[in-house]
Amino acid sequence: MTNRRFGFLPTTVWSHDQLEADRLHAVEWFRRERLEEPLEEYLETFDEVQGTMEHLLESTVDLSLLEDQALEILQDRALREGFRYLAGPPISLDDLKTLVNSNSLSSRTLRLNPDLVRRLVDTIRAGLDRRRFPWVSEGREPTPDEREAAVVASAALIATQRVATSRRNLGKQAQEEHVREVLIASGLVEVPPCRTYTF
Repeated sequence: MTNRRFGFLPTTVWSHDQLEADRLHAVEWFRRERLEEPLEEYLETFDEVQGTMEHLLESTVDLSLLEDQALEILQDRALREGFRYLAGPPISLDDLKTLVNSNSLSSRTLRLNPDLVRRLVDTIRAGLDRRRFPWVSEGREPTPDEREAAVVASAALIATQRVATSRRNLGKQAQEEHVREVLIASGLVEVPPCRTYTF
């Protein structure tokens, strides 16, 4: 941003009352936005990831064949997310790469490196959430209630994280746009970003 006259803007000093009024306005804006936020986004995400977790458990026979199905799971974006959430607490994709000492978890990399796939499974098994998946460490089949509870709890974890991330991103974008509008209204002119050249 630059001033239209290429000079400095007059200094503005806000009174305590003005600052307090702006603060209350911001709090009210946040409350309205947060309370009016539709529940549908969470519910839709929950339904989607619930299906993913059910498929993950079915395809691995309740995690007993996790190693056998690992390559297929890791090449599917949704199933790979569910795979990361088997751990307690869940492991981010970047952290997972660091833990298995790999710069990439692309399908090609995984297909060409069976040892990497094994390390990924070993990492998740080492951090497996024993509260959600108690039957694995006990070497038995899950009861129907245990299985359902594991699916629901995992779906809630993933859906909550996704919606929270989406909310943060949208909030950041809205705040940046509001600041931009205020600066322009104050007399500044937006200029295109400078390109950085490397030689």
